[in-house]
Amino acid sequence: MQSAATQTAPVSSLLSESVQAFRQSVEDPDQFVSNADGGDPGSPEKPSVWLFGVEPGWSLEDARGAEPTGGQVVPRDDRYSVEQQLDWPFNRNAFKLLSALDGGESSSYREFARRVRPFEKGYQGYFKGNLFPLALNSIRTWHADAQRHTGFETKNQYQEWVRSVRFPIVASWMAKETLQNHPSGMADVSPARHTRAP
Repeated sequence: MQSAATQTAPVSSLLSESVQAFRQSVEDPDQFVSNADGGDPGSPEKPSVWLFGVEPGWSLEDARGAEPTGGQVVPRDDRYSVEQQLDWPFNRNAFKLLSALDGGESSSYREFARRVRPFEKGYQGYFKGNLFPLALNSIRTWHADAQRHTGFETKNQYQEWVRSVRFPIVASWMAKETLQNHPSGMADVSPARHTRAP
């Protein structure tokens, strides 16, 4: 029996250009970082703390500042600034967790975020992405725009395909960029030096 990924992935000539572009982007390991939310993936010499959500959300706050374009969230600024991130519940909770991991209080997450600038372009030490790259406003959401953008009829088909092509890329990047210095396979979550990239 074929998997849903092979059953529902029609011959590329039958797919629209936008579906082909989306799929090629997800399948390309070299586009992994550009498909992430933001931050610094780190290196073996200078590892970063990685944080992944399930999929990018689309909140009412986002709707005030931008419009979704082809299933991608277009941020209000291209730096993924902390000020923008503080509008989002997921990122506020992430900052609470990261503040505690950094030795601070979770209640001081705003001060931590403004000091360290997690995930913001040009800053080091933190990296944020999503397991599933298509922006949706809830985990249960699957609508006609998502179908047109991905070429998959159901969210299960889309998720199975992403698991088969993207998850190995995520694992490869983690092994290469982050966990290589940690023979135990565990990421170092001790407070890192957080500096602005040159």
